[in-house]
Amino acid sequence: MKTEKLYLKYFIRSHTIIGLFSLFLFYISCFFGALTLFLPYISMWETPSKHFKPTDNYIFNIDESLDDILKKNQFLTDKIEIVFPNFKDNRIQISALNQNSIYLNPHSNEVLPTKFEQKTVSDFLNILHFGGNIPYIGQPLMGLSSIGILFLILSGGLLVVYNKKKTKVPCRKSYKKKYLSWHKYLGVFLIPFIFVFALTGAFLGFMLFASTPYALSSSQFEQTNIRKLVAPIIFETKQIPKTNSTTVPMQKFSLLLQKAQQHYPQLHIQKAEIYNYNKKDSHTVFSGYLTPNKILSAKLNRLSITLQSATGDIIEKTLLEDCHIIKRTLSAFYYLHFISDETIILRIVFFILTLALLFCLILGYLIWAQRKLKHFHDIHYFNLLNRLCVALMVGVIPAV
Repeated sequence: MKTEKLYLKYFIRSHTIIGLFSLFLFYISCFFGALTLFLPYISMWETPSKHFKPTDNYIFNIDESLDDILKKNQFLTDKIEIVFPNFKDNRIQISALNQNSIYLNPHSNEVLPTKFEQKTVSDFLNILHFGGNIPYIGQPLMGLSSIGILFLILSGGLLVVYNKKKTKVPCRKSYKKKYLSWHKYLGVFLIPFIFVFALTGAFLGFMLFASTPYALSSSQFEQTNIRKLVAPIIFETKQIPKTNSTTVPMQKFSLLLQKAQQHYPQLHIQKAEIYNYNKKDSHTVFSGYLTPNKILSAKLNRLSITLQSATGDIIEKTLLEDCHIIKRTLSAFYYLHFISDETIILRIVFFILTLALLFCLILGYLIWAQRKLKHFHDIHYFNLLNRLCVALMVGVIPAV
């Protein structure tokens, strides 16, 4: 019995120590992560070229302007990329291989001035979210804090189960019972939400960073980035076909788009790539995500349909089951962490859940602080750590 109580004591202590470590880093990540949920709208607010009034009966159509735009901006026609208007960016983006992009007002096809625009606020919030403000070690530290949160989920759940089956978890009378109750029940309620974001955050923040030894060993110490080794295998780059000098006008872009939607109705098209524009071997690739399955067709695993530009015939059609399982897994990780294709409603729900998580972390700190108030022998240590915690929890607000 004494051994069991000793194990429980050290288990509670490890939960507390790792909780304090995670509080410093995961609290920052969660606070700014809650704000990054609204990055598309913050970016919209701080980018003047996106501030145009929508018109009635708007239809996306650049048929009459595309030739003039390409000639006027001297775009290379080997590969033309057109990004459609969306909730993140209401402009049309047109770019060519290794050339600067231009942006159009989709209602008038007018070229928008973007030369002096910078996304200062949204970039600032995003950098603080993943620790990019601390060179070299910031992102791995945020990843470690996510791993610590995964341990807190496991240990906290086991403590709740033990408390119900055996006896109450020993605690001092100085504990605020309401802090403990709210921390416990709110934490249990948030377990699915915390687990998803902590697991994906640990993968993106720490596991990719810690893969350097594997990259070195598999490349005979020539490559440190595992992505450069794996990406050519999993994410095959589409080769630009050899250009045929024969000029053959392509069908109207709107007609090709209509045919692509007819042949692939479940595909929500976001981007088009035109290879060898107005040449005999020209083809157009329309890509996006599957409407019924956004998770497995997120940004890292976009599906596509390829049409012959001159005739509109299907050349290739990518299905979800044809994609590599690693691409589908990474797509799910990316979607679950960034909810990239979701609009304001789900983002507000996740924002409220993140605020609840922040409150849960604060309650965990208050439980520890109430206990330490009676320990006068380590008052200097407590004062230092207590001030750091309070400065952190309050300081993030004016930092924004």
